[in-house]
Amino acid sequence: MILVLLGTNPYPFERLARAVDDLAGRLGWDVFIQSGHTVYDFKHCRFVPFLRREDVLAKVHVCEFMIVQGGCGSIHEGLAAGKPVIAAPRQPELGESQDRQEELVHALESKGCVIGLYDVTDLESAVAHARTFRAAPLPPNQIPSIIRNFLKVL
Repeated sequence: MILVLLGTNPYPFERLARAVDDLAGRLGWDVFIQSGHTVYDFKHCRFVPFLRREDVLAKVHVCEFMIVQGGCGSIHEGLAAGKPVIAAPRQPELGESQDRQEELVHALESKGCVIGLYDVTDLESAVAHARTFRAAPLPPNQIPSIIRNFLKVL
Protein backbone atom coordinates (compact mmCIF):
# COMPACT_ATOMS: atom_id res chain seq x y z
CA MET A 1 0.00 0.00 0.00
CA ILE A 2 1.16 3.51 -0.83
CA LEU A 3 0.35 6.05 1.88
CA VAL A 4 -0.28 9.63 0.77
CA LEU A 5 -0.38 12.48 3.28
CA LEU A 6 -1.61 15.73 1.75
CA GLY A 7 -1.10 17.67 4.98
CA THR A 8 -3.37 19.11 7.59
CA ASN A 9 -2.83 22.81 6.96
CA PRO A 10 -5.89 24.72 5.72
CA TYR A 11 -4.87 24.68 2.06
CA PRO A 12 -5.80 22.20 -0.68
CA PHE A 13 -3.20 20.21 -2.61
CA GLU A 14 -5.32 19.15 -5.57
CA ARG A 15 -2.36 19.06 -7.98
CA LEU A 16 -0.83 16.10 -6.12
CA ALA A 17 -4.20 14.50 -5.36
CA ARG A 18 -5.15 14.42 -9.04
CA ALA A 19 -1.75 13.02 -10.12
CA VAL A 20 -1.89 10.20 -7.53
CA ASP A 21 -5.50 9.31 -8.33
CA ASP A 22 -4.90 9.26 -12.09
CA LEU A 23 -1.84 7.01 -11.83
CA ALA A 24 -3.49 4.75 -9.24
CA GLY A 25 -6.31 4.14 -11.72
CA ARG A 26 -4.04 3.64 -14.70
CA LEU A 27 -1.44 1.46 -12.95
CA GLY A 28 -3.58 -0.32 -10.35
CA TRP A 29 -1.82 1.09 -7.31
CA ASP A 30 -3.24 0.38 -3.84
CA VAL A 31 -3.35 3.88 -2.32
CA PHE A 32 -4.65 5.27 0.95
CA ILE A 33 -4.80 9.06 1.28
CA GLN A 34 -5.24 11.38 4.23
CA SER A 35 -6.61 14.24 2.16
CA GLY A 36 -6.77 16.97 4.81
CA HIS A 37 -8.39 20.09 3.38
CA THR A 38 -8.05 18.90 -0.21
CA VAL A 39 -11.55 18.42 -1.60
CA TYR A 40 -11.20 16.13 -4.57
CA ASP A 41 -13.43 13.40 -6.00
CA PHE A 42 -11.05 10.42 -5.73
CA LYS A 43 -12.02 7.64 -8.11
CA HIS A 44 -9.20 5.14 -7.58
CA CYS A 45 -7.93 5.70 -4.03
CA ARG A 46 -9.26 5.11 -0.54
CA PHE A 47 -9.21 8.31 1.48
CA VAL A 48 -10.31 10.12 4.60
CA PRO A 49 -9.89 13.82 5.34
CA PHE A 50 -8.21 13.32 8.72
CA LEU A 51 -6.89 10.47 10.85
CA ARG A 52 -5.87 10.39 14.48
CA ARG A 53 -2.08 10.42 14.87
CA GLU A 54 -2.11 6.81 16.10
CA ASP A 55 -3.94 5.75 12.94
CA VAL A 56 -1.50 7.64 10.71
CA LEU A 57 1.42 5.91 12.45
CA ALA A 58 -0.24 2.52 12.01
CA LYS A 59 -0.60 3.16 8.26
CA VAL A 60 3.00 4.42 8.07
CA HIS A 61 4.11 1.16 9.67
CA VAL A 62 2.42 -1.04 7.03
CA CYS A 63 2.92 1.03 3.87
CA GLU A 64 5.54 0.27 1.25
CA PHE A 65 6.47 3.95 0.90
CA MET A 66 4.93 7.38 1.30
CA ILE A 67 4.06 10.31 -0.95
CA VAL A 68 3.74 13.44 1.15
CA GLN A 69 3.44 17.17 0.93
CA GLY A 70 6.74 18.91 1.66
CA GLY A 71 6.07 19.81 5.29
CA CYS A 72 8.38 18.65 8.05
CA GLY A 73 5.71 16.70 9.99
CA SER A 74 4.70 14.45 7.11
CA ILE A 75 8.29 13.88 6.04
CA HIS A 76 9.44 13.14 9.59
CA GLU A 77 6.80 10.45 10.14
CA GLY A 78 8.07 8.49 7.15
CA LEU A 79 11.77 8.94 7.86
CA ALA A 80 11.35 8.02 11.52
CA ALA A 81 9.71 4.76 10.43
CA GLY A 82 12.44 4.03 7.88
CA LYS A 83 10.07 4.32 4.92
CA PRO A 84 11.03 5.76 1.53
CA VAL A 85 9.46 9.21 1.20
CA ILE A 86 8.54 11.10 -1.95
CA ALA A 87 8.14 14.73 -0.89
CA ALA A 88 6.22 17.19 -3.09
CA PRO A 89 6.62 20.82 -2.02
CA ARG A 90 3.49 22.92 -2.06
CA GLN A 91 3.57 26.11 -4.14
CA PRO A 92 2.17 29.31 -2.63
CA GLU A 93 1.58 30.85 -6.06
CA LEU A 94 -0.91 28.03 -6.72
CA GLY A 95 -2.76 28.68 -3.44
CA GLU A 96 -1.33 25.51 -1.85
CA SER A 97 0.31 27.20 1.14
CA GLN A 98 1.55 30.46 2.57
CA ASP A 99 5.20 29.44 2.55
CA ARG A 100 7.56 27.61 0.22
CA GLN A 101 8.44 24.03 1.07
CA GLU A 102 11.07 23.63 -1.63
CA GLU A 103 13.99 24.60 0.61
CA LEU A 104 13.30 21.77 3.09
CA VAL A 105 12.71 19.21 0.35
CA HIS A 106 15.89 20.26 -1.52
CA ALA A 107 17.95 20.08 1.69
CA LEU A 108 16.69 16.61 2.61
CA GLU A 109 17.01 15.38 -0.95
CA SER A 110 20.63 16.60 -1.14
CA LYS A 111 21.39 14.52 1.98
CA GLY A 112 19.79 11.43 0.41
CA CYS A 113 16.88 11.37 2.86
CA VAL A 114 13.92 11.88 0.49
CA ILE A 115 12.98 11.82 -3.18
CA GLY A 116 11.95 15.33 -4.21
CA LEU A 117 8.93 15.65 -6.51
CA TYR A 118 8.91 19.17 -7.92
CA ASP A 119 6.71 18.43 -10.93
CA VAL A 120 3.80 16.01 -10.42
CA THR A 121 4.15 14.81 -14.02
CA ASP A 122 7.29 13.01 -12.73
CA LEU A 123 5.28 11.01 -10.16
CA GLU A 124 5.44 7.68 -12.00
CA SER A 125 9.26 7.75 -12.19
CA ALA A 126 9.49 8.92 -8.55
CA VAL A 127 7.39 5.91 -7.50
CA ALA A 128 9.63 3.57 -9.48
CA HIS A 129 12.62 5.08 -7.66
CA ALA A 130 10.89 4.81 -4.25
CA ARG A 131 10.44 1.07 -4.65
CA THR A 132 14.24 0.59 -4.35
CA PHE A 133 15.23 3.78 -2.46
CA ARG A 134 17.02 3.49 0.87
CA ALA A 135 17.07 6.79 2.71
CA ALA A 136 20.17 8.11 4.42
CA PRO A 137 19.61 8.71 8.14
CA LEU A 138 18.58 12.17 9.19
CA PRO A 139 21.43 14.30 10.52
CA PRO A 140 21.29 14.59 14.32
CA ASN A 141 19.31 17.45 15.82
CA GLN A 142 21.75 20.26 16.62
CA ILE A 143 19.34 22.47 18.56
CA PRO A 144 20.27 21.09 22.03
CA SER A 145 23.99 21.70 21.43
CA ILE A 146 23.30 25.19 20.06
CA ILE A 147 21.33 26.04 23.21
CA ARG A 148 24.02 24.53 25.49
CA ASN A 149 26.73 26.55 23.77
CA PHE A 150 24.65 29.72 23.94
CA LEU A 151 24.05 29.22 27.69
CA LYS A 152 27.78 28.71 28.27
CA VAL A 153 28.47 32.08 26.68
CA LEU A 154 25.99 33.77 29.02
